[in-house]
Amino acid sequence: MAHARHLFLFMVAFTITMVIARLDFNPTIINEDRGRTKIHVGLLAEWTTADGDQGTLGFPALGALPLAISLANQDSNILNGFDVQFEWVDTHCDINIGMHAVSDWWKRGFVGVIGPGCGCTYEGRLASALNIPMIDYVCDENPVSDKSIYPTFLRTIPPSIQVVEAIILTLQRYELDQVSVVVENITKYRNIFNTMKDKFDERDYEILHEEYYAGFDPWDYEMDDPFSEIIQRTKETTRIYVFFGDASDLRQFAMTALDEGILDSGDYVILGAVVDLEVRDSQDYHSLDYILDTSEYLNQINPDYARLFKNREYTRSDNDRALEALKSVIIVTGAPVLKTRNWDRFSTFVIDNALDAPFNGELELRAEIDFASVYMFDATMQLLEALDRTHAAGGDIYDGEEVVSTLLNSTYRSKTDTFYQFDENGDGVKPYVLLHLIPIPKGDGGATKDSLGMYPIGTFNRENGQWGFEEALDEDANVLKPVWHNRDEPPLDMPPCGFHGELCTNWALYLGASIPTFLIIFGGLIGFFIYRKRAYEAALDSLVWKVDWSEVQTKATDTNSQGFSMKNMVMSAISVISNAEKQQIFATIGTYRGTVCALHAVHKNHIDLTRAVRTELKIMRDMRHDNICPFIGACIDRPHISILMHYCAKGSLQDILENDDIKLDSMFLSSLIADLVKGIVYLHSSEIKSHGHLKSSNCVVDNRWVLQITDYGLNEFKKGQKQDVDLGDHAKLARQLWTSPEHLRQEGSMPTAGSPQGDIYSFAIILTELYSRQEPFHENEMDLADIIGRVKSGEVPPYRPILNAVNAAAPDCVLSAIRACWPEDPADRPNIMAVRTMLAPLQKGLKPNILDNMIAIMERYTNNLEELVDERTQELQKEKTKTEQLLHRMLPPSIASQLIKGIAVLPETFEMVSIFFSDIVGFTALSAASTPIQVVNLLNDLYTLFDAIISNYDVYKVETIGDAYMLVSGLPLRNGDRHAGQIASTAHHLLESVKGFIVPHKPEVFLKLRIGIHSGSCVAGVVGLTMPRYCLFGDTVNTASRMESNGLALRIHVSPWCKQVLDKLGGYELEDRGLVPMNGKGEIHTFWLLGQDPSYKITKVKPPPQKLTQEAIEIAANRVIPDDV
Repeated sequence: MAHARHLFLFMVAFTITMVIARLDFNPTIINEDRGRTKIHVGLLAEWTTADGDQGTLGFPALGALPLAISLANQDSNILNGFDVQFEWVDTHCDINIGMHAVSDWWKRGFVGVIGPGCGCTYEGRLASALNIPMIDYVCDENPVSDKSIYPTFLRTIPPSIQVVEAIILTLQRYELDQVSVVVENITKYRNIFNTMKDKFDERDYEILHEEYYAGFDPWDYEMDDPFSEIIQRTKETTRIYVFFGDASDLRQFAMTALDEGILDSGDYVILGAVVDLEVRDSQDYHSLDYILDTSEYLNQINPDYARLFKNREYTRSDNDRALEALKSVIIVTGAPVLKTRNWDRFSTFVIDNALDAPFNGELELRAEIDFASVYMFDATMQLLEALDRTHAAGGDIYDGEEVVSTLLNSTYRSKTDTFYQFDENGDGVKPYVLLHLIPIPKGDGGATKDSLGMYPIGTFNRENGQWGFEEALDEDANVLKPVWHNRDEPPLDMPPCGFHGELCTNWALYLGASIPTFLIIFGGLIGFFIYRKRAYEAALDSLVWKVDWSEVQTKATDTNSQGFSMKNMVMSAISVISNAEKQQIFATIGTYRGTVCALHAVHKNHIDLTRAVRTELKIMRDMRHDNICPFIGACIDRPHISILMHYCAKGSLQDILENDDIKLDSMFLSSLIADLVKGIVYLHSSEIKSHGHLKSSNCVVDNRWVLQITDYGLNEFKKGQKQDVDLGDHAKLARQLWTSPEHLRQEGSMPTAGSPQGDIYSFAIILTELYSRQEPFHENEMDLADIIGRVKSGEVPPYRPILNAVNAAAPDCVLSAIRACWPEDPADRPNIMAVRTMLAPLQKGLKPNILDNMIAIMERYTNNLEELVDERTQELQKEKTKTEQLLHRMLPPSIASQLIKGIAVLPETFEMVSIFFSDIVGFTALSAASTPIQVVNLLNDLYTLFDAIISNYDVYKVETIGDAYMLVSGLPLRNGDRHAGQIASTAHHLLESVKGFIVPHKPEVFLKLRIGIHSGSCVAGVVGLTMPRYCLFGDTVNTASRMESNGLALRIHVSPWCKQVLDKLGGYELEDRGLVPMNGKGEIHTFWLLGQDPSYKITKVKPPPQKLTQEAIEIAANRVIPDDV
């Protein structure tokens, strides 16, 4: 291996040596000096990484900059009379290095910056603040398009999201509006996809599937192919795939689709977007061997070096299979480069410059330059031409905005010999092409005419701000036509009968017999049958049940894993907007077309509308009974697949039983049981046959206190749904307490619809809940898992709930019904009609109308209602007081009061306030010698002392960060000129108190407080919603911080502006410190605050004494007082 490495290095060295002898004349002259006025341009680039390796975006692109500058210097039409020179900085992709370089070049009068080449938001913001032009060549970040923030920033590279315009035009051209999207899970491709989704929403296009993959390397043959599973999941309901990922990934995706057998028929098409920087020919998309061929440049340097490329080992290089797969692929990408002799010379000069000083690069295993070199050359030339136009017009070439304004909405000829643009946002715009696999009309690269290759059949251009498509012509001026695999026209985005045949009717079912005699005798019957059958099928095919999620309004924006508002969950105390009464919400709710609905999530990725599902939905629509909760509809929009039932405002039976405020007497219980029995009777006699999951939480009560059964039916619709990820283990076990033992033993094979006998068992468990007002098995005193295990085991006698509480409360008929309904053998349980007979004594003397019974109940509750209301009112007032106290600790009282009243707090400008900053000198060293708990206890004692002292003065504590303490006076309530005096007196009081403060764990140490105060204007406002803070903004805050950081220990550093106000107030002793240099402020004449009028000190609120050990007090008493203390 060592020998091979030495041989490789020798060949590289030999190659570089041969460059000078074998290249054409390179016109590049580094920093030419012809005695003319010099102007300087800066270059930022990631030439090497933080690890010292040569970066991928710098080589060889940086070689284009000195070439462009040399050509401009030699062109009398560009900056005539000037010599353009450049300096460069290798940023290692470190924004601090880049920002330091921009600042330095601005101070030295540079006219512009090319770069930074690795991220651009921070450097671009700084360049805009300094009003210096910056043009980048590889920046793909979206925020820089905002010219209100980045007025002097441009980029020659088009942002990757620009390709979406060409994607949309392609789909429109082929009349495709239903697609599945496969996205590489990185920022660039997610941004493209999100942009496309916005465009789809505008045009009402549909995305059938969203699939993501990550970390795939097509060169690694041992890596699992992620595309097979994606295709298997989506192929049944997809015909058009849109692919956002690298070109090599697109190639592999097409090959996998070919292996899955979906490309043979020609019904599928893959539309890929290629937005990388590679320069490709027509063969590069399918032939990995082809892209390893060397260019004329490498052969020109040394043919031996070119052979190194062919010796590299690659995998997944089945070019014939890839060529077959690409017959079903169309690609949108940037317009290709016409590789002329001038292009080869340009490539040669760029790589030659990248190898030479000042870059001194290392020759990489690459055959050609990429588009980064083009964008670098274009960026440099456009900057110089903009400077020339500004100078020629008599403008200021050092005014970045003026220079940049000459480039916005402009068109220029790129080094690719194609017209590129800058749009109104300063983003690069280039033409895109639509590639089809066709016999290429003329050879390119190593391919001959009429060989198959990905060739442009048209170009997407932007004119007057609008994108359009122009068809390509061959040498005979004929329009190049796309070639579709195994068909003459583009495939459909959905089969004519739908993905599952749901759009077509099988008329063969309605054909009658051909025998005339049979038609005569049975014609009438057949006609009636056909009519009934068609009506039934029409009812199945109708979508009256279908709910569009966009019509469903939930109550808040925070969502759980199913997309529902978490603020609408069980027992949330918000009111239903559509109801005039204030009512409790006991379920996930929403409003659909003005109706309040309960939303039941179905944990599935998609719903197949099979005949069985559609039959279920029709049955659900036909269910009508006073004790059956009405079915509103179903939503099948991902990810909001759900069932909408009528919302019952009183909540579930379980909720009512757990609410101690609701008193249930025998009359009320009898009414609820009667309603439940009537609902089960109707359910068992319907086509649904049984409930399967009957429990108290599936029995809901409406405003009229009528019990209704919900969560029934739709078993095929819900089949295969996943476990609710928001449901804990305890809740999963608790759901099984109502399940009959025979179904528990079936486990996963239990029929979704259950059985009528299983419902009877569940009914018995509900009866125990009604009379015990506790959850099932509450008296058994065992873990849920053990309870369910014993029920499932089939013990003799059967293991059932202990009925001590039920025996004491329930009448004999109920106890008899309970024991009759839960035998181990389902055949021993009565049917629901027999159960109704058993419970008939409950209804003796009661009216069938629950409202009449409710009147009697309400009369009984009236007596204790006032007492209950008073009790709740007092509790509410206590909680309100606690909330207000907590809010006043976070915000000034005046601001907190506005928020409590619901008044928006707008940012406010204060013309004059005073700000205090302090920190502890040596705190870092003290913290390093202390444990975290000791540091926290120290700061808690210190800030308790400070908080007590500042309560004596008209100041507000803004925040504390570590040992830093920030105060302000004069806001939010203005106090004239008193703000400076209040801050100064507070500072003097704090400085006095800290001298006697004892560090609990190091009593021998003196804390040295350093204070800075300053007066000026600022803006203040409430920031944030989750944890709102009252924050200050403005240069006054920065200056106050500088006063503190440039002060001395145990001294109060005062700015000249604060001194003016203190002098006006009088009573303060100040000492001249002199001029003090401050970072970003220059030199400031500052002062020390030495003392004040004793009457200014306020001690109305005294700080609490420190809690110290006797040992700490003794050590502190004997500590040596330093001179500065």
